[in-house]
Amino acid sequence: MAVRLLSRIEAEWRVSLPMISIFEHPTPRGLADLIGAGSLRIEPLAADAAPLSYAQKRLWFLDRLAPGIPAYHVPWTRRLTGNLDVEALQQAFDTVVARHEVLRSRIIERNGIPDQVIDPPARVEISRADLSGLPPDERAGELRARTTTEITRAFDLAHDPMMRVNLWRLSDQEHALVVVFHHIATDAESMSIFERELTEAYTAATENRPLRLPDLPVQYSDFAAWQADHISEEDLEYWTDKLRSPLPLIELYRRRHRPEAFSYRGSHTTIEIDEPVSAAALRLAAQRRSTPFMVLVAAMAATINRVTGDTDVVFGSPSTERTHVETEHLLGFFVNTIPLRLAVDPSMSFTDVLDTVRATLLDSFEHGSVPFEAIVERLSPVRDPSRTPVFQIMLAMAGRADATTSGRLGDVELTRLRAGARMGTTKFDLTVYGSVKDDRL
Repeated sequence: MAVRLLSRIEAEWRVSLPMISIFEHPTPRGLADLIGAGSLRIEPLAADAAPLSYAQKRLWFLDRLAPGIPAYHVPWTRRLTGNLDVEALQQAFDTVVARHEVLRSRIIERNGIPDQVIDPPARVEISRADLSGLPPDERAGELRARTTTEITRAFDLAHDPMMRVNLWRLSDQEHALVVVFHHIATDAESMSIFERELTEAYTAATENRPLRLPDLPVQYSDFAAWQADHISEEDLEYWTDKLRSPLPLIELYRRRHRPEAFSYRGSHTTIEIDEPVSAAALRLAAQRRSTPFMVLVAAMAATINRVTGDTDVVFGSPSTERTHVETEHLLGFFVNTIPLRLAVDPSMSFTDVLDTVRATLLDSFEHGSVPFEAIVERLSPVRDPSRTPVFQIMLAMAGRADATTSGRLGDVELTRLRAGARMGTTKFDLTVYGSVKDDRL
Protein backbone atom coordinates (compact mmCIF):
# COMPACT_ATOMS: atom_id res chain seq x y z
CA MET A 1 0.00 0.00 0.00
CA ALA A 2 2.81 2.43 0.90
CA VAL A 3 4.63 1.72 -2.37
CA ARG A 4 1.45 2.31 -4.38
CA LEU A 5 0.88 5.64 -2.59
CA LEU A 6 4.42 6.79 -3.37
CA SER A 7 3.91 5.73 -6.99
CA ARG A 8 0.73 7.80 -7.26
CA ILE A 9 2.46 10.82 -5.70
CA GLU A 10 5.18 10.56 -8.32
CA ALA A 11 2.62 10.13 -11.09
CA GLU A 12 0.81 13.32 -10.08
CA TRP A 13 3.70 15.58 -9.05
CA ARG A 14 6.80 13.88 -10.55
CA VAL A 15 8.41 13.72 -7.10
CA SER A 16 10.05 10.61 -5.66
CA LEU A 17 9.73 10.35 -1.87
CA PRO A 18 11.53 7.80 0.32
CA MET A 19 9.56 5.08 2.12
CA ILE A 20 10.27 6.73 5.47
CA SER A 21 7.97 9.60 4.43
CA ILE A 22 4.91 7.43 5.03
CA PHE A 23 5.91 6.75 8.64
CA GLU A 24 7.22 10.19 9.57
CA HIS A 25 4.43 12.11 7.82
CA PRO A 26 1.32 9.88 8.13
CA THR A 27 -1.21 12.63 7.28
CA PRO A 28 -2.07 14.20 3.92
CA ARG A 29 -0.93 17.61 5.22
CA GLY A 30 2.40 16.18 6.30
CA LEU A 31 3.01 14.54 2.94
CA ALA A 32 1.92 17.66 1.10
CA ASP A 33 4.66 19.62 2.84
CA LEU A 34 7.24 17.25 1.31
CA ILE A 35 6.01 17.49 -2.26
CA GLY A 36 8.10 20.01 -4.21
CA ALA A 37 8.88 20.65 -7.84
CA GLY A 38 11.38 17.88 -8.49
CA SER A 39 11.13 15.59 -11.51
CA LEU A 40 12.19 11.99 -12.00
CA ARG A 41 11.23 10.05 -15.07
CA ILE A 42 12.14 6.76 -16.68
CA GLU A 43 12.57 7.25 -20.42
CA PRO A 44 12.58 4.65 -23.23
CA LEU A 45 16.01 3.55 -24.46
CA ALA A 46 17.26 3.26 -28.00
CA ALA A 47 15.73 0.30 -29.83
CA ASP A 48 18.91 -1.82 -29.73
CA ALA A 49 19.65 -1.32 -26.02
CA ALA A 50 18.58 -3.95 -23.46
CA PRO A 51 20.74 -3.83 -20.32
CA LEU A 52 20.23 -6.17 -17.37
CA SER A 53 19.29 -4.86 -13.96
CA TYR A 54 21.56 -5.52 -10.98
CA ALA A 55 19.14 -8.17 -9.71
CA GLN A 56 19.06 -9.91 -13.10
CA LYS A 57 22.85 -10.03 -13.20
CA ARG A 58 22.87 -11.68 -9.78
CA LEU A 59 20.39 -14.38 -10.82
CA TRP A 60 22.33 -14.99 -14.03
CA PHE A 61 25.51 -15.44 -11.98
CA LEU A 62 23.76 -17.83 -9.57
CA ASP A 63 22.42 -19.81 -12.52
CA ARG A 64 25.95 -20.18 -13.88
CA LEU A 65 27.20 -21.14 -10.42
CA ALA A 66 24.53 -23.82 -9.86
CA PRO A 67 22.86 -24.68 -13.19
CA GLY A 68 19.47 -26.34 -13.06
CA ILE A 69 18.54 -25.36 -9.50
CA PRO A 70 14.77 -24.63 -9.38
CA ALA A 71 14.98 -22.28 -6.38
CA TYR A 72 14.33 -19.31 -8.67
CA HIS A 73 11.40 -20.81 -10.58
CA VAL A 74 8.02 -19.12 -10.11
CA PRO A 75 5.10 -21.46 -10.91
CA TRP A 76 1.54 -20.32 -11.66
CA THR A 77 -0.75 -23.36 -11.70
CA ARG A 78 -4.49 -23.28 -12.24
CA ARG A 79 -7.36 -25.70 -12.74
CA LEU A 80 -9.70 -24.40 -15.47
CA THR A 81 -13.34 -25.45 -15.14
CA GLY A 82 -15.76 -24.64 -17.94
CA ASN A 83 -15.93 -24.43 -21.70
CA LEU A 84 -12.37 -23.33 -22.50
CA ASP A 85 -11.69 -21.55 -25.80
CA VAL A 86 -8.19 -22.85 -26.47
CA GLU A 87 -7.49 -20.50 -29.37
CA ALA A 88 -8.57 -17.49 -27.28
CA LEU A 89 -6.17 -18.67 -24.57
CA GLN A 90 -3.41 -18.85 -27.20
CA GLN A 91 -4.22 -15.28 -28.28
CA ALA A 92 -4.17 -14.15 -24.65
CA PHE A 93 -0.67 -15.52 -24.05
CA ASP A 94 0.52 -14.05 -27.35
CA THR A 95 -0.83 -10.66 -26.27
CA VAL A 96 0.83 -10.66 -22.85
CA VAL A 97 4.21 -11.75 -24.20
CA ALA A 98 4.04 -9.18 -27.01
CA ARG A 99 3.41 -6.43 -24.44
CA HIS A 100 6.31 -7.34 -22.13
CA GLU A 101 9.78 -7.61 -23.63
CA VAL A 102 11.17 -9.24 -20.49
CA LEU A 103 9.19 -12.41 -21.33
CA ARG A 104 10.82 -12.45 -24.77
CA SER A 105 14.35 -11.98 -23.49
CA ARG A 106 17.28 -14.37 -23.44
CA ILE A 107 20.58 -13.81 -21.67
CA ILE A 108 23.72 -14.76 -23.53
CA GLU A 109 27.34 -14.50 -22.46
CA ARG A 110 29.84 -12.30 -24.28
CA ASN A 111 33.40 -12.53 -22.95
CA GLY A 112 32.14 -13.55 -19.53
CA ILE A 113 29.61 -10.70 -19.36
CA PRO A 114 25.82 -11.30 -19.55
CA ASP A 115 24.05 -9.57 -22.42
CA GLN A 116 20.32 -9.51 -23.07
CA VAL A 117 18.68 -10.33 -26.38
CA ILE A 118 15.06 -9.35 -26.97
CA ASP A 119 13.27 -11.59 -29.47
CA PRO A 120 10.43 -10.20 -31.60
CA PRO A 121 6.83 -11.06 -30.70
CA ALA A 122 5.82 -14.53 -31.88
CA ARG A 123 3.24 -17.21 -31.22
CA VAL A 124 3.79 -18.59 -27.71
CA GLU A 125 4.51 -22.30 -27.62
CA ILE A 126 1.91 -24.05 -25.45
CA SER A 127 2.77 -27.66 -24.67
CA ARG A 128 -0.47 -29.67 -24.76
CA ALA A 129 -1.50 -33.16 -23.69
CA ASP A 130 -4.78 -35.01 -23.32
CA LEU A 131 -5.07 -36.94 -20.05
CA SER A 132 -8.83 -37.40 -20.21
CA GLY A 133 -8.60 -41.03 -21.31
CA LEU A 134 -6.81 -42.16 -18.16
CA PRO A 135 -8.69 -43.66 -15.18
CA PRO A 136 -9.27 -41.03 -12.42
CA ASP A 137 -6.57 -42.28 -10.04
CA GLU A 138 -4.03 -42.70 -12.80
CA ARG A 139 -4.95 -39.27 -14.22
CA ALA A 140 -4.39 -37.61 -10.84
CA GLY A 141 -1.00 -39.29 -10.48
CA GLU A 142 0.03 -38.30 -13.98
CA LEU A 143 -1.03 -34.70 -13.32
CA ARG A 144 1.07 -34.58 -10.15
CA ALA A 145 4.09 -36.04 -11.91
CA ARG A 146 3.83 -33.69 -14.89
CA THR A 147 3.34 -30.64 -12.68
CA THR A 148 6.32 -31.47 -10.49
CA THR A 149 8.47 -32.11 -13.57
CA GLU A 150 7.54 -28.78 -15.13
CA ILE A 151 8.10 -26.59 -12.08
CA THR A 152 11.52 -28.17 -11.44
CA ARG A 153 12.75 -28.46 -15.05
CA ALA A 154 15.75 -26.22 -15.60
CA PHE A 155 15.71 -23.07 -17.73
CA ASP A 156 18.46 -22.47 -20.26
CA LEU A 157 18.64 -18.68 -19.95
CA ALA A 158 20.55 -18.33 -23.21
CA HIS A 159 18.01 -20.20 -25.33
CA ASP A 160 14.69 -20.63 -23.50
CA PRO A 161 11.93 -18.05 -23.12
CA MET A 162 11.53 -16.81 -19.55
CA MET A 163 8.04 -18.33 -19.40
CA ARG A 164 6.87 -21.78 -20.45
CA VAL A 165 3.22 -22.82 -20.74
CA ASN A 166 1.57 -26.24 -20.41
CA LEU A 167 -2.11 -27.00 -21.01
CA TRP A 168 -3.38 -30.47 -20.15
CA ARG A 169 -6.92 -31.58 -20.92
CA LEU A 170 -8.52 -33.52 -18.04
CA SER A 171 -12.08 -33.71 -19.40
CA ASP A 172 -14.44 -31.80 -21.68
CA GLN A 173 -14.97 -29.19 -18.97
CA GLU A 174 -11.67 -29.30 -17.11
CA HIS A 175 -8.07 -28.41 -17.95
CA ALA A 176 -4.84 -27.91 -16.02
CA LEU A 177 -2.78 -24.82 -16.90
CA VAL A 178 0.80 -24.87 -15.60
CA VAL A 179 2.90 -21.79 -16.33
CA VAL A 180 6.46 -21.55 -15.02
CA PHE A 181 8.49 -18.33 -15.02
CA HIS A 182 12.10 -17.73 -14.18
CA HIS A 183 12.41 -15.22 -11.33
CA ILE A 184 14.82 -13.21 -13.49
CA ALA A 185 11.75 -11.96 -15.39
CA THR A 186 9.11 -11.63 -12.69
CA ASP A 187 8.28 -10.93 -9.04
CA ALA A 188 5.23 -11.08 -6.76
CA GLU A 189 3.53 -7.96 -8.11
CA SER A 190 4.30 -9.04 -11.67
CA MET A 191 2.39 -12.27 -11.13
CA SER A 192 -0.71 -10.26 -10.20
CA ILE A 193 -0.23 -8.11 -13.31
CA PHE A 194 0.21 -11.24 -15.44
CA GLU A 195 -3.03 -12.77 -14.18
CA ARG A 196 -5.00 -9.55 -14.74
CA GLU A 197 -3.65 -9.14 -18.27
CA LEU A 198 -4.17 -12.78 -19.24
CA THR A 199 -7.76 -12.57 -18.00
CA GLU A 200 -8.46 -9.35 -19.91
CA ALA A 201 -6.79 -10.60 -23.10
CA TYR A 202 -8.74 -13.90 -23.00
CA THR A 203 -12.04 -12.12 -22.36
CA ALA A 204 -11.39 -9.63 -25.15
CA ALA A 205 -10.63 -12.49 -27.56
CA THR A 206 -13.78 -14.42 -26.66
CA GLU A 207 -15.95 -11.29 -26.88
CA ASN A 208 -14.23 -10.07 -30.06
CA ARG A 209 -13.63 -6.60 -28.61
CA PRO A 210 -10.57 -4.33 -28.19
CA LEU A 211 -8.21 -4.80 -25.27
CA ARG A 212 -8.70 -2.69 -22.16
CA LEU A 213 -5.12 -2.66 -20.92
CA PRO A 214 -3.01 0.36 -19.96
CA ASP A 215 -0.25 1.55 -22.26
CA LEU A 216 3.31 0.64 -21.32
CA PRO A 217 5.47 3.77 -21.75
CA VAL A 218 8.68 1.84 -20.98
CA GLN A 219 9.97 -1.72 -20.80
CA TYR A 220 11.93 -3.46 -18.03
CA SER A 221 15.28 -2.81 -19.74
CA ASP A 222 14.48 0.93 -19.60
CA PHE A 223 14.12 0.60 -15.83
CA ALA A 224 17.43 -1.31 -15.68
CA ALA A 225 19.23 1.51 -17.48
CA TRP A 226 17.58 4.13 -15.26
CA GLN A 227 18.56 2.19 -12.14
CA ALA A 228 22.23 2.02 -13.17
CA ASP A 229 22.32 5.79 -13.73
CA HIS A 230 20.64 6.72 -10.43
CA ILE A 231 22.66 4.98 -7.72
CA SER A 232 23.30 7.46 -4.95
CA GLU A 233 26.94 7.62 -3.84
CA GLU A 234 25.72 8.99 -0.52
CA ASP A 235 23.50 5.94 -0.01
CA LEU A 236 26.32 3.59 -1.02
CA GLU A 237 28.54 5.22 1.60
CA TYR A 238 25.79 4.72 4.17
CA TRP A 239 25.79 0.97 3.52
CA THR A 240 29.59 0.80 3.46
CA ASP A 241 29.68 2.35 6.94
CA LYS A 242 26.79 0.19 8.18
CA LEU A 243 28.29 -3.10 7.02
CA ARG A 244 32.02 -2.41 7.04
CA SER A 245 32.85 -4.07 10.37
CA PRO A 246 33.04 -7.90 10.37
CA LEU A 247 29.59 -9.28 9.63
CA PRO A 248 28.13 -11.89 11.99
CA LEU A 249 27.63 -15.45 10.81
CA ILE A 250 24.43 -16.77 12.36
CA GLU A 251 24.85 -20.51 12.87
CA LEU A 252 21.40 -21.99 13.36
CA TYR A 253 22.59 -25.61 13.15
CA ARG A 254 25.82 -25.70 15.10
CA ARG A 255 25.70 -29.47 15.58
CA ARG A 256 25.38 -30.12 11.88
CA HIS A 257 28.06 -30.05 9.22
CA ARG A 258 27.59 -27.24 6.71
CA PRO A 259 28.11 -28.43 3.12
CA GLU A 260 31.09 -27.01 1.26
CA ALA A 261 28.76 -25.37 -1.25
CA PHE A 262 25.23 -24.09 -0.69
CA SER A 263 22.93 -26.88 -1.81
CA TYR A 264 19.58 -25.02 -2.10
CA ARG A 265 17.93 -28.11 -0.56
CA GLY A 266 15.15 -27.13 1.82
CA SER A 267 11.70 -27.74 3.17
CA HIS A 268 8.64 -25.78 4.29
CA THR A 269 6.47 -25.65 7.37
CA THR A 270 3.61 -23.46 8.58
CA ILE A 271 3.26 -22.14 12.13
CA GLU A 272 -0.10 -20.91 13.44
CA ILE A 273 0.32 -18.25 16.12
CA ASP A 274 -2.16 -18.50 18.98
CA GLU A 275 -4.89 -15.88 18.82
CA PRO A 276 -4.07 -14.19 22.19
CA VAL A 277 -0.37 -13.90 21.25
CA SER A 278 -1.28 -12.63 17.78
CA ALA A 279 -3.68 -10.03 19.19
CA ALA A 280 -1.10 -8.84 21.71
CA ALA A 281 1.57 -8.54 19.01
CA LEU A 282 -0.68 -6.47 16.77
CA ARG A 283 -1.68 -4.24 19.69
CA LEU A 284 1.96 -3.69 20.55
CA ALA A 285 2.71 -2.74 16.95
CA ALA A 286 -0.03 -0.10 17.01
CA GLN A 287 1.08 1.25 20.40
CA ARG A 288 4.71 1.66 19.30
CA ARG A 289 3.85 3.19 15.87
CA SER A 290 5.22 0.04 14.29
CA THR A 291 4.01 -2.52 11.77
CA PRO A 292 3.38 -6.28 12.05
CA PHE A 293 6.58 -6.77 10.04
CA MET A 294 8.58 -4.83 12.62
CA VAL A 295 7.17 -7.10 15.34
CA LEU A 296 8.21 -10.14 13.26
CA VAL A 297 11.77 -8.80 12.88
CA ALA A 298 11.99 -7.99 16.59
CA ALA A 299 10.74 -11.46 17.54
CA MET A 300 13.27 -13.11 15.25
CA ALA A 301 16.12 -10.94 16.57
CA ALA A 302 15.22 -11.80 20.17
CA THR A 303 14.91 -15.50 19.29
CA ILE A 304 18.26 -15.59 17.50
CA ASN A 305 19.88 -13.94 20.51
CA ARG A 306 18.32 -16.49 22.86
CA VAL A 307 19.18 -19.52 20.71
CA THR A 308 22.70 -18.58 19.59
CA GLY A 309 23.81 -15.87 22.02
CA ASP A 310 24.61 -13.55 19.09
CA THR A 311 24.18 -9.85 19.89
CA ASP A 312 24.92 -8.65 16.35
CA VAL A 313 22.48 -9.98 13.77
CA VAL A 314 21.89 -9.19 10.10
CA PHE A 315 18.69 -10.09 8.30
CA GLY A 316 17.69 -9.51 4.71
CA SER A 317 14.36 -7.99 3.77
CA PRO A 318 12.83 -7.65 0.30
CA SER A 319 11.54 -4.32 -0.96
CA THR A 320 10.20 -3.22 -4.30
CA GLU A 321 11.79 -0.81 -6.76
CA ARG A 322 8.41 -0.41 -8.45
CA THR A 323 8.09 3.18 -7.17
CA HIS A 324 7.70 4.93 -10.52
CA VAL A 325 4.41 5.30 -12.33
CA GLU A 326 6.04 4.08 -15.56
CA THR A 327 6.62 0.67 -13.97
CA GLU A 328 3.19 0.31 -12.35
CA HIS A 329 1.83 -2.10 -15.00
CA LEU A 330 5.14 -3.66 -16.06
CA LEU A 331 6.29 -7.25 -15.66
CA GLY A 332 9.83 -7.67 -14.39
CA PHE A 333 12.13 -8.39 -11.46
CA PHE A 334 11.76 -5.22 -9.37
CA VAL A 335 12.58 -6.74 -5.97
CA ASN A 336 15.55 -5.33 -4.08
CA THR A 337 17.05 -6.72 -0.86
CA ILE A 338 17.76 -4.50 2.12
CA PRO A 339 20.14 -5.64 4.90
CA LEU A 340 18.91 -5.02 8.44
CA ARG A 341 21.75 -4.96 10.99
CA LEU A 342 20.58 -5.01 14.61
CA ALA A 343 22.24 -4.91 18.02
CA VAL A 344 20.28 -6.93 20.58
CA ASP A 345 21.16 -8.47 23.94
CA PRO A 346 19.34 -10.20 26.82
CA SER A 347 19.24 -7.01 28.92
CA MET A 348 16.84 -5.38 26.47
CA SER A 349 13.09 -5.63 26.95
CA PHE A 350 11.08 -6.70 23.94
CA THR A 351 9.79 -3.12 23.63
CA ASP A 352 13.41 -1.95 23.48
CA VAL A 353 14.11 -4.47 20.72
CA LEU A 354 11.02 -3.36 18.80
CA ASP A 355 12.01 0.31 19.06
CA THR A 356 15.49 -0.56 17.81
CA VAL A 357 14.01 -2.50 14.91
CA ARG A 358 11.67 0.36 14.00
CA ALA A 359 14.50 2.90 13.94
CA THR A 360 16.73 0.53 11.94
CA LEU A 361 14.07 -0.30 9.38
CA LEU A 362 13.11 3.31 8.76
CA ASP A 363 16.74 4.33 8.43
CA SER A 364 17.60 1.38 6.17
CA PHE A 365 14.59 1.81 3.89
CA GLU A 366 15.39 5.51 3.52
CA HIS A 367 18.63 4.39 1.83
CA GLY A 368 17.00 1.35 0.26
CA SER A 369 17.07 2.41 -3.39
CA VAL A 370 20.64 1.13 -3.77
CA PRO A 371 20.63 -2.32 -5.41
CA PHE A 372 21.81 -4.97 -2.95
CA GLU A 373 24.19 -6.25 -5.60
CA ALA A 374 25.86 -2.82 -5.77
CA ILE A 375 26.32 -2.90 -1.99
CA VAL A 376 27.97 -6.33 -2.13
CA GLU A 377 30.14 -5.13 -5.00
CA ARG A 378 31.30 -2.14 -2.95
CA LEU A 379 31.91 -4.23 0.19
CA SER A 380 33.81 -6.96 -1.70
CA PRO A 381 33.40 -9.50 1.12
CA VAL A 382 35.40 -12.71 1.15
CA ARG A 383 33.08 -15.15 -0.61
CA ASP A 384 32.15 -18.41 1.06
CA PRO A 385 30.41 -20.82 -1.36
CA SER A 386 28.53 -22.39 1.56
CA ARG A 387 26.77 -19.13 2.54
CA THR A 388 24.94 -16.24 1.01
CA PRO A 389 26.86 -12.96 1.35
CA VAL A 390 26.05 -10.41 4.11
CA PHE A 391 23.14 -12.33 5.67
CA GLN A 392 21.79 -15.87 5.95
CA ILE A 393 18.21 -15.21 7.14
CA MET A 394 15.51 -13.53 5.05
CA LEU A 395 12.40 -12.01 6.67
CA ALA A 396 9.35 -10.80 4.79
CA MET A 397 5.63 -10.27 5.01
CA ALA A 398 3.98 -12.64 2.55
CA GLY A 399 2.82 -10.89 -0.58
CA ARG A 400 0.87 -12.07 -3.60
CA ALA A 401 3.47 -14.34 -5.07
CA ASP A 402 0.85 -16.59 -6.61
CA ALA A 403 -1.68 -13.81 -7.17
CA THR A 404 -5.19 -14.93 -6.23
CA THR A 405 -6.37 -18.42 -5.33
CA SER A 406 -9.37 -18.21 -7.65
CA GLY A 407 -10.70 -16.11 -10.49
CA ARG A 408 -12.19 -16.31 -13.95
CA LEU A 409 -11.11 -16.40 -17.58
CA GLY A 410 -14.30 -15.16 -19.15
CA ASP A 411 -16.80 -17.92 -18.38
CA VAL A 412 -14.09 -20.33 -17.20
CA GLU A 413 -13.48 -20.66 -13.46
CA LEU A 414 -9.88 -20.58 -12.23
CA THR A 415 -8.80 -22.28 -9.01
CA ARG A 416 -5.30 -22.90 -7.76
CA LEU A 417 -3.96 -26.28 -8.84
CA ARG A 418 -2.21 -28.04 -5.98
CA ALA A 419 -1.28 -31.18 -7.88
CA GLY A 420 2.49 -30.62 -7.86
CA ALA A 421 4.86 -31.31 -5.00
CA ARG A 422 6.72 -28.42 -3.40
CA MET A 423 10.06 -27.80 -5.04
CA GLY A 424 11.99 -28.58 -1.83
CA THR A 425 14.40 -25.67 -2.25
CA THR A 426 15.52 -22.69 -0.22
CA LYS A 427 17.49 -19.58 -1.17
CA PHE A 428 18.81 -18.94 2.36
CA ASP A 429 19.54 -20.83 5.58
CA LEU A 430 16.14 -19.66 6.82
CA THR A 431 13.32 -17.63 5.29
CA VAL A 432 10.40 -16.52 7.44
CA TYR A 433 7.24 -15.13 5.86
CA GLY A 434 4.70 -13.49 8.15
CA SER A 435 1.16 -12.63 7.16
CA VAL A 436 -1.91 -10.99 8.65
CA LYS A 437 -5.25 -12.56 7.83
CA ASP A 438 -8.55 -11.84 9.53
CA ASP A 439 -6.73 -9.70 12.13
CA ARG A 440 -4.48 -12.60 13.02
CA LEU A 441 -0.69 -12.66 12.65
